[in-house]
Amino acid sequence: VARDGPEAVKLARQSRFDVVICDLRLPGIDGYEVVRRIKALPEGVRTRCIIVTGGGADLTDPLRADPMMVAAVLTKPYDIEELRAAVEQS
Repeated sequence: VARDGPEAVKLARQSRFDVVICDLRLPGIDGYEVVRRIKALPEGVRTRCIIVTGGGADLTDPLRADPMMVAAVLTKPYDIEELRAAVEQS
């Protein structure tokens, strides 16, 4: 668990993750930039990233349309089955 965007990227540099679930609105840098930075890491290339948002955010970012970058975008509130399906499909 990371408290902000920079901490999330730092954790990704230190460890390898199969799946990252990242809020879109984070202090420091937003979720899309976190995904960009994680995917730029050699060990992050295969990390599956899911963005979650409370809505009201710009979901037109090109990352959203690129399945190589973001496996899914979920709008809060989402249920556990929706999250589970996104993780399994990604």
